[in-house]
Amino acid sequence: MKKDEKKNEKEKKDEKFVLKFSVEEIEKQIMLDEKLEKVIIFNSDGEIIFSYDQEPINQDEIKEYLHAFDSYDNTVGKGFVLHGLDYVVYRFYDTLIYGRNGNEGEGPGICLYRFKKEEEEKEKEKEKEKEKEKEKKEKEKEKEEKKEEKKENYWFGLITYTFPIVSSCAIPYFQQICEKFFI
Repeated sequence: MKKDEKKNEKEKKDEKFVLKFSVEEIEKQIMLDEKLEKVIIFNSDGEIIFSYDQEPINQDEIKEYLHAFDSYDNTVGKGFVLHGLDYVVYRFYDTLIYGRNGNEGEGPGICLYRFKKEEEEKEKEKEKEKEKEKEKKEKEKEKEEKKEEKKENYWFGLITYTFPIVSSCAIPYFQQICEKFFI
């Protein structure tokens, strides 16, 4: 792909996902704090919104993360894989799943954080109000509600961190980063 094509592709992506801050500002904050090794933000369609990662992202690995919150047993059983490195998952919560590669204090930690973008929630509320104003048949409303329920529009944040940074430090910090820059 030529340079101009890459630039145009990046501009299209930037138009689609409006961030509160520039990519450079976000990267600068992460670099200054030196707590996170890799940061990948993606949506429920698997589209990468932001990446602070020197390695190319494997789209098949990202697709696996989209279903991580569906089943405790599957996620803990399979663990996570990022850049071909296996991670054991040992904590599973409603919005957080995390684990580590190797023994405590040795290998890198990993965390998947699921959140909703406020702007998308506001847009959904506006759409619902418009739907209420329009008088539609009951069947159509039920179908639309079922479609909305089936697919939640979450954003996901995936991080890795290395010792001496531990999960109790990295995860709250990452949640603050998400709130400041992405939510």
